[in-house]
Amino acid sequence: MRLFAVTIILALVMIGVALGDLATDAQFIYKMDQSVQGTGFHNYRENVSADGLRLNNAGHGSGSYNYEAKLSVVKQAKYDELADAGSSGTGERNISYDESVDYTFAPEKFSFGKTFSSGAFNSLGSEGTSIRNNRGLMTMDARFDSIKTMSTNLFANAYWFNSSDDPTNLDLDPLNSVDKGYTKLNVDSAFTGKGHIGVLGLEKSGPNTNAKNLQIANLVDEDYLGTYNMQKNMSQTFNWKWTRERDDWLPCCSGGFADMNFEDQKPFKSAKGVFDCTCFKVPTQAQFPRVY
Repeated sequence: MRLFAVTIILALVMIGVALGDLATDAQFIYKMDQSVQGTGFHNYRENVSADGLRLNNAGHGSGSYNYEAKLSVVKQAKYDELADAGSSGTGERNISYDESVDYTFAPEKFSFGKTFSSGAFNSLGSEGTSIRNNRGLMTMDARFDSIKTMSTNLFANAYWFNSSDDPTNLDLDPLNSVDKGYTKLNVDSAFTGKGHIGVLGLEKSGPNTNAKNLQIANLVDEDYLGTYNMQKNMSQTFNWKWTRERDDWLPCCSGGFADMNFEDQKPFKSAKGVFDCTCFKVPTQAQFPRVY
């Protein structure tokens, strides 16, 4: 028996854009409920994202398989359960994944008609889930490989909210930006095989988020081989606020062109001593003295 349901609540995309080539500024809510029960061979992969949030989920195996899951992806939108309606432009992003898996390994043969039959599918089970929050600089994952038996309940959730001033509003001084959110991964599992729990959290050591200004702040690397009961509840929250002062044009005698924000320097290129407001020094003699 196999039940499969997909519901797209709200999608605001450019009209005429082909499926698979959606606009990068699309605002949407995507929901999917799944229920799969059976005996045989299974293989699946799910990759979803919402701006800086990402969920990767994959598994395979042969034998008895019972799987139920709920997935919700929100990108700058909200869904009202009571009104059964959505709204856009909220600045919120969220990925929520809740699954329950019961699996028992067994080799499986398949026959197709009288003249063809397959060899046995002899695939130990594998299940893996990774949740990533780029704004929180956090990744959490749980993986199970070479599984003979497994009963697992897993919940993964990533959230990001952003609010910032309008940079085109010249009456605003300074400009403010707020980022807040969280990353969660809860695992309750009983299994025979290999298990892995990993967490990688980074922090910024400089003004910009690039490879040179990132360093490891949190690291979890756990591996298990055998028969285990495991419970893990992990969470990370963040709340950042940036304030950027505006530079008056031109910032004379305070560093000049070199003291401007890098974003402002790119369109306003200047030769030294011309429009960069280099402070004037009185010469000891005229460059072109008058001849009498």
